[in-house]
Amino acid sequence: MVSIFGRGRSETQAPDELVELDWGSHETSDGLSLRVVPIERFDDVDTVLDSLREKQNIVIMKLKSTLATDKTEVRRAIRRVQKTTYAIGGDLIGLSEELILVAPPSVRIDRSRMKTGPQPPAAEQFE
Repeated sequence: MVSIFGRGRSETQAPDELVELDWGSHETSDGLSLRVVPIERFDDVDTVLDSLREKQNIVIMKLKSTLATDKTEVRRAIRRVQKTTYAIGGDLIGLSEELILVAPPSVRIDRSRMKTGPQPPAAEQFE
């Protein structure tokens, strides 16, 4: 096994060689996990909602350019995620125009250090 910090490096591995880590099998002791879900079309929102309903997943929605060109679909997708998130007591916040963080009820999003103030993503911003 190769350590990120250089200890345990195999003799055959070059010092600057990249090591691929297996993140798929990583899980915390309390079962909480982080999922990145690419959203290419409106139907992809179902994956986010399924992960959110498990209440053990923090989800980062990555809006792909194919969806971003259709502002109506973006608004529909965000509204659908907002309704479900707030219904289960979760929270969400826009990190950028293409990234939205969605948290279950067990995770609080700290907005105290945000420069622009605490703003959940508004579907209207995509009009």
